[in-house]
Amino acid sequence: MTEAFKLLIDPAAIAANGLLDKKHPIQPITTRRYHAGTHAVDVRINGVAQALATFELQLVGAQHNGATALK
Repeated sequence: MTEAFKLLIDPAAIAANGLLDKKHPIQPITTRRYHAGTHAVDVRINGVAQALATFELQLVGAQHNGATALK
């Protein structure tokens, strides 16, 4: 399954070196279910992929009240 999260960027938010820092918390919440394994994130500018990164999401422990511990 693929999810797309769009981000509008204010040009003033880009650092002098041209880098943009964006953090997205991955924490247990009841409205989202996380899946262990390799995930990919890509940066698209005007619909064209410019960069790709992967990361490994590990779930720790058993689910409790719809939430799962993440590592």
